[in-house]
Amino acid sequence: MERLIDQQLAQLDAQFTEMGVLVAKTIDAAGKAMVVGDQRTAKEIVAHDHQINDREMKLEQDAFEIIALQQPVTSDLREVVTILKAVSDLEHAGDHARDIALASLNLQREAHLKPVLILIEQFSKFTEKLMRDMLMAYVKKDWHFAQTGSQLAIEANEQHVEIYQKCVLAMKQNSEQVEQILPYVAVANSLEQIVECALNIGEWIIYRRTGEIVELKPTIGVQI
Repeated sequence: MERLIDQQLAQLDAQFTEMGVLVAKTIDAAGKAMVVGDQRTAKEIVAHDHQINDREMKLEQDAFEIIALQQPVTSDLREVVTILKAVSDLEHAGDHARDIALASLNLQREAHLKPVLILIEQFSKFTEKLMRDMLMAYVKKDWHFAQTGSQLAIEANEQHVEIYQKCVLAMKQNSEQVEQILPYVAVANSLEQIVECALNIGEWIIYRRTGEIVELKPTIGVQI
C-alpha cells in the first residue's frame, strides 16, 4: 500500500518540475530577447517574475507541512530537504533570467560588439540546455549525470572568461563606450550565475541519492 508521504512527495516533485519548466523557458526567452532586441518579451519577463516566486513559496509551504505533520526520517527527509534546497536555486535562476531581461532593455547593439553578442548567444544556449538537462536528471533521479557537472562547470567558465576578455578589449579600444559595454558583462555574469544554480541542483540530486554533500563547481572564475 502506498504511503501518504509518498503521495505528498510525488506532488512536491510535480510542483518542482512545473516550476523548473517555467524557469527554463524564462531563461531561454530572456536570452533570445537580449540577442534580437525584443523589448516586449524582456518587459513581459520582468512583469511576470512573481509567477516563479509564487511557485517557490507554495512549494516551500507544502514541504514544511510534510515535515511538521509527517516527521519524515532518513531517505524521506532527504527528499524534502533536496526539494527545499533545489527550489531556492530555481528561484535564483529565475531572478538572474529577469536580470538578463532588464539588462537587454539598455543594451546598445553596436556593430563592433557583434562578436560579443554572438558569444553571449552561445553561452545563453549552453546555460539553458544545462538547466533543462539538470532538471531532467532531477526528474529521473539520474545522479550519474549530475556528477558530470564539474566538467560542465569548466566549459561554462571558459565561455564566461572569453566574453569577459572580449568586453575588456572592447572597453580599451572604445573607452568612450564603457557604459554601453557594461550591460554585456552583466548579462554574462547573470548567465554564469544561472550555471551555478543548475550545478547546485545537481549537487542536491547527488545528496538525495547518497546523503553526501558534494561540490561540483571548481574554484575557478573570470581571470582579470
